[in-house]
Amino acid sequence: MELAQIKYFIAASRGLNFTRAATELNISQPALTKSIKNLEAELGAPLFIRERRRVFLTDFGHEMVVPMQNILEKTKAAEKVANSFRLLKRKPIRLGMMSSVSHKKVAELMSNHSAKSKDSELEITEMSWPDLQKALETDQIDLAIMNPTGLRMDDYTLRPLYSEKYMVLLPENHELADFETLTLSQLSGHKYVDRLACEMRAKMLKICEASGIKLYAKFRSEREDWVQSMVAAGLGFAFIPEHAVLVENVIKRPISDAELSRDIQIASMPGRKFSKAVQKFYRAATRYYWS
Repeated sequence: MELAQIKYFIAASRGLNFTRAATELNISQPALTKSIKNLEAELGAPLFIRERRRVFLTDFGHEMVVPMQNILEKTKAAEKVANSFRLLKRKPIRLGMMSSVSHKKVAELMSNHSAKSKDSELEITEMSWPDLQKALETDQIDLAIMNPTGLRMDDYTLRPLYSEKYMVLLPENHELADFETLTLSQLSGHKYVDRLACEMRAKMLKICEASGIKLYAKFRSEREDWVQSMVAAGLGFAFIPEHAVLVENVIKRPISDAELSRDIQIASMPGRKFSKAVQKFYRAATRYYWS
């Protein structure tokens, strides 16, 4: 049984018209008819009933449509994988990163590295900060850009990339927008949008609680883009790393009476053998002028 025979059978079974199927497949009708007859002989039973100009599927033909279609789809899937592999030409650098890490900064690093290593290919996957650990351990990613605060990172190799302060993100028309800096007491009682996936969330809330600041999050999300979009829409303010802003129509203000910052680092598994492409990117990231 050949793949072409399966394609011809599926095409003929769809419209029950050999002439139309032959045109669709860009072959002659006699060639189509002969191929299907050979397939019927090989299978040992007729697939079609031919009555003058009309064609019908036999009971056996009806039974064969689904398994033949499955064979065709699996073949197409295998061809797609093969084509993708040929297009990639090489294994890409697999980089995992937290969603709150500055997309702009990482994209600028990629652009700088790509200009020097034109044959490099890079694949980025966003993950929550605990999932990055698992992905590193199970070799799903080569490197991770993350804030390791609160994680046990003794078994990883960490190199610092840049530091950033936490700031207040406000909608442009917020009543506090005219202040150059803000105190926590000024934020008390204002509508608040909670960044549930923030690795520094518990620490920030603890600082607010110790200062007697009342925060109630009527709106909350684990997704960085949603939180910032809600702030831009005027639903409240949020605490955010200074380089993590993704949306327009918002402003950032530093906090004058609370010092909270984080260190963004690149993590890898010690002893794991990397390709030359990964080694080059790692060196580029650690030597890059992130400021």
